[in-house]
Amino acid sequence: MEFAESNVPASVLEFQAVILSGYGNALTPLTNDQGENANPKCLLPIANKPMITFPLNWLEDAGVTNVLLICPHSHRSAIAHHIHSDISSSSFSTLRVDIQTYEDDDTPTLGTCSILRRFASRIQNDFIILPCDFVPPPSLSLSTILNRYRANATEMVISSLFYEVSLETDSLSFGESIGTPLIAYDESGTLLYVDYIEEGDDDELELRMRLLWKYPKTRLSTRFADSHVYVCRRSVLSVIAQKPTFESIREDLIPFLCKLQYRKGKGFRWGPVLDENSILPIQHHATSSWRSATTSRTSSRPASPVHMDKQEASRFGLRCGVEIYPLSKGFAARANSIKAYFELNRIFLREGSAYITSNAPTSEYINEKAQISTDTIVGSSTRISERTNIKQSIIGQHCVIGRQVRISGSVIMDHVVIEDGAKIDDCILGRGTRVGSKAELTKSITQPGYEVDSGASIKGEKLDVADWDPRATGDA
Repeated sequence: MEFAESNVPASVLEFQAVILSGYGNALTPLTNDQGENANPKCLLPIANKPMITFPLNWLEDAGVTNVLLICPHSHRSAIAHHIHSDISSSSFSTLRVDIQTYEDDDTPTLGTCSILRRFASRIQNDFIILPCDFVPPPSLSLSTILNRYRANATEMVISSLFYEVSLETDSLSFGESIGTPLIAYDESGTLLYVDYIEEGDDDELELRMRLLWKYPKTRLSTRFADSHVYVCRRSVLSVIAQKPTFESIREDLIPFLCKLQYRKGKGFRWGPVLDENSILPIQHHATSSWRSATTSRTSSRPASPVHMDKQEASRFGLRCGVEIYPLSKGFAARANSIKAYFELNRIFLREGSAYITSNAPTSEYINEKAQISTDTIVGSSTRISERTNIKQSIIGQHCVIGRQVRISGSVIMDHVVIEDGAKIDDCILGRGTRVGSKAELTKSITQPGYEVDSGASIKGEKLDVADWDPRATGDA
């Protein structure tokens, strides 16, 4: 992988990827700092792989090589170290990654539109926005999504990816902050309306008759979650620049763009703005993957209407596309909450090689009397002592697990030490956690570096270093 500093020249490739990696507030205490070391959300492991691995693999498979990764300044060093490591460089050999940061004194809830507004000068092409926490299933091809965008490039302004969720996992897939998405779309794959329903909200739904006249086969659904994956025309940045009050793509920008499809006044006003940057031709050529690119053709977008009067320019179609990924084809989700993060790790254990191939534990580090179930993943250089029983769990790298330890249904991150006789059930232990002998943890989560006292019994807690009293262990 080619690693780029902030002076990377503008790329002329067809699509540019923009990966957003925030503070991960919904994943605390896992994303809390460990002393002076940051714990970026995008590096939290899913099945022992940093979660950013999944969107990067997805991009590379689709032939997208120019990546702009935006993160807080305090996370830059850790992310850069990971991306620039020998393992990552060989894994993503075709990718060129430009890491850009915003200051940590900025609001932790900096919106996606605000971020794009700030870094618009770094985006020179039509672009794909991805969250660092989206895990696409093997059957969901980014190439297919991009090819559909290309086929409709003359009118497509933005295309969103929604995925179906099951009754058992809808709360984790939708997230925990803005409610359940209600979307209206038609059979042609056009997104017409988006709103978010809070629990207990009894307000009536209002749809304009003009929308229903133009799209008589409109469908309504609350069964789909927003992946936060958007394919955008570059001129969308002009709308964001002229709408300084827009903070969120999903809550502000997309509902606004949807209205342009059936409200003539707004279409007349914003049509030329959305086409103004297409004066520079953008080559669109269909690909099934980066290994099988077909012959390129001329720009599939019309000439820029900035040379036309507004009435003529307003005739250009403006369309918001939508890709609906059904649950029957596989499970897609974002690791945007503790519950979702935990469930995604469990899915990898259930699905096995369909998602990931893990290295078999090295026998020299694992005592022959230890019992490890086949639905467990053990990281490299992890030591497991005799008479320890581990089942349905993910154990990170360089861990030390003592004798007669019981671990079930848990995620244990790298460099964790679990002393003799401890019991861990349905827990997530952050990087560098230390569990004392004969301690019992159930349905609990630890901040990186947390120390659990010997003999402690803890259930249903989020354990933060700030709450830990070193005097209790004689470390004061």
